Amino acid sequence: MKKVALPIIIILIILGLAGPKFSGNIFHNELEQLVQKLNDLPGYQAEISNKNQSWFSSNAEILVSFEMGDAFNQSPNMPDDLSFSIPIDVQHGPFLTQSGLAFGWAEWQINLNPEDPIPNLTFLDDATSLYSIKGIVGLFGNTIFSDYIPALTYTDESNGAVYSQTKWEGSGYFSSSSIVYDSVSPLSIDVTADGESIADINNIAIQMSVEEGVMQIWEQLLYNSHSIFSIESINVTDAASDNEVALNNISIAVKSTYDENTKLGDFLVSTKAKKVITDVFTLEDMQLDYSINKISQPFVIQYQSFMDDMLNNPENAEVLIQDFLQTSLLQQLQTNPEFNLPAISATINGSKLEGFINTTLQAVKSLPNTFDDQAFWMQHMLVNAELNAEEEALKFIASASMKSQLSGNPQFQSMTASEQEQIIQQQVDATIANFMQNGMLNLDEDGYSILIKLENAELFVNGQQIPL
Repeated sequence: MKKVALPIIIILIILGLAGPKFSGNIFHNELEQLVQKLNDLPGYQAEISNKNQSWFSSNAEILVSFEMGDAFNQSPNMPDDLSFSIPIDVQHGPFLTQSGLAFGWAEWQINLNPEDPIPNLTFLDDATSLYSIKGIVGLFGNTIFSDYIPALTYTDESNGAVYSQTKWEGSGYFSSSSIVYDSVSPLSIDVTADGESIADINNIAIQMSVEEGVMQIWEQLLYNSHSIFSIESINVTDAASDNEVALNNISIAVKSTYDENTKLGDFLVSTKAKKVITDVFTLEDMQLDYSINKISQPFVIQYQSFMDDMLNNPENAEVLIQDFLQTSLLQQLQTNPEFNLPAISATINGSKLEGFINTTLQAVKSLPNTFDDQAFWMQHMLVNAELNAEEEALKFIASASMKSQLSGNPQFQSMTASEQEQIIQQQVDATIANFMQNGMLNLDEDGYSILIKLENAELFVNGQQIPL
């Protein structure tokens, strides 16, 4: 038994003594690669400073700066560059003890704080940093991590407003082929003035899943992913008018897909709200989707390089833009890209509205002589759109549009609110009647509808051709 146990003990001792040096070297090599990738991003500069490495542990600071450049820095109060420091402390494996006994190549931790203390900021727990994140790099290269934002309050002495937030906790993991993150304790925010709540945001949460590793994302730029940002409720009160706005169950879902064979990617953003209540309207079951499809990976890579050139040579912006369009745009247009609003729906004051707008650029074989050639774009644009609305929803939208158009008219401004409302309703009724008479609107038992099609520079509305 002793003969069996002795070699195992010797191996463990070797791992415990020699392993930290080996794992420390691996971690710092990864850190160097990360800094190099940051430097490859347009406008970013990164370097490792204050690097200290011992046998069992090490620490370093990554100084990251973003060079604004003359093209993006138009304000005299804006600094030439924005920079911040990321301190990182590492314990070398394979035996890790910072968060209990664990096995892995390294255990790391980052704690972020402003350079100078913030007056009137109070942590409501034992936290000492505004943001903390820690992780363990496993023996097979996978990393599990968790992050933390403390509960705190901040008082603005200039106006007496008090900002409060609950704690945020999240966890996830990443490897060479995937990234996953999920909020464990959602964040809530409350802002008060004179003891009265003027805004509260409840249960902010994030879920994210990416089917690529961090380094692969930097290299490919397009990838498969799905993320959801959600808020349970938002309540805002205008202190001057006491008007309130309430939003419930808001979510923004982002989905990206990438086809390795075609080198094309799709991007979809879906925004939803269960209910929005104001003193003017109530919006229920709102959904607005926006998508860009058939994005060329080579085009995205060239665009990134173009943005880098723009930041470094703002004085040559016009030449750089023209050169980029002439050399890179055609390959993107030849993929037949799509710009769509595939889902538009809501119930406005109890009246339903739904529709879609799909747009494709097709059969582009060469660039136009000038990019403002409207005839060229109309010839290659395919549009299919449909909008269905019940009467009250249509009139509400038309009234809001009409009010916006008339708001700059001095005569309209001099009217009372009831007079303005009467004028708007008269204009809306006349406009709807005119559209129906000209075939621009259809009416049936379900409400109003309009169908639009544009193809080969010919526009049809409800089947009727409209001269362009």
